[in-house]
Amino acid sequence: MNNENDRLPWKKWEDYEKEIISDREYARIGNRLYTRHAVERSYPASIGGRSIAPAFIEEVVRTGTVRKVVVGRIERKIHTSGTVQIVTEDDGNIVVTVNPFSGGKKQ
Repeated sequence: MNNENDRLPWKKWEDYEKEIISDREYARIGNRLYTRHAVERSYPASIGGRSIAPAFIEEVVRTGTVRKVVVGRIERKIHTSGTVQIVTEDDGNIVVTVNPFSGGKKQ
């Protein structure tokens, strides 16, 4: 990872700067927007999350393999690296969810 990624803050939803786009609220983390769902799933396991820090999310989006899907007429990209999948919209600018998986068939 590069130094810029290492500086991405890993906080609770309430502590991030917010942006509202089309009546939806997003947290701004680095150069991307995150849904509340994505932020809460990334939390450390000790507070109910999946322990996937924003710096690692950024690395997966930048370097993982990408598969496109359409959900409700919205194109999403699923970025996969190792056992982590990051789902984005808006050409990777919005992180929708964070999914760890234990192998087997990737969804």
